[in-house]
Amino acid sequence: MAWIHSVWPAMTSSSPSPQELLKRSQLLPLFEEHGFRISKSLFEKLCAAGKGPKPDYYWGCFARYTPGTSLAWIRSRLRPGNRPPRRKRA
Repeated sequence: MAWIHSVWPAMTSSSPSPQELLKRSQLLPLFEEHGFRISKSLFEKLCAAGKGPKPDYYWGCFARYTPGTSLAWIRSRLRPGNRPPRRKRA
C-alpha cells in the first residue's frame, strides 16, 4: 500500500472539500445566482464540444468542478459592451 502514496498524493489543506466540488448539473444554478443565465442545452452542447469549463477533478469517470474556476470560465465568455448596434436587414 505504500506505492499508493507515491501515485496519489495525500489531499492537502488546499484541496477543496466535497461540498465545494460540483457536478455539471449543479453549475447552472450557480451561474444564475451570479447573474449568468445559460440554458441547459447550450451548456451541454458547449461541454460536449470541449468549449465548456474544464473539470478540476474527476471522481471515477465523473467530472467535478470548483465554483471559482467555473465562474471564471463563464466570465471569460463575456463580450465588451461597446459593440456597434446590429444593422437592420434590407
